[in-house]
Amino acid sequence: MLVLLRNHNTGLYYSGKDSWTEDPYVACHFRFIDLATTFAVAQKLDAADVILDYQSPQCQLSVPVRPDWLPDSINLTVWVNKSAQQRAEAQENDFANFLEPV
Repeated sequence: MLVLLRNHNTGLYYSGKDSWTEDPYVACHFRFIDLATTFAVAQKLDAADVILDYQSPQCQLSVPVRPDWLPDSINLTVWVNKSAQQRAEAQENDFANFLEPV
């Protein structure tokens, strides 16, 4: 999967500073959606969408760039800790249910 930035007005892909291309394989490839989003916001690419370009099966998914989706807009430490706690509680409940007689 390729993670790209595409101008939703022109359909061109970001390929470097002040450079856009029609060819997704020439475009800058971002590894993660949050990196592409952070870059688009930092560079003020207001018309950019994040594109997830799948090769097999071949399809593209377009996601609008929204600054409120940036990683800094949530406290990741709290989110990770809460998620881990919820997983641990679910495992404890599953184990307790397994031990209860039917």
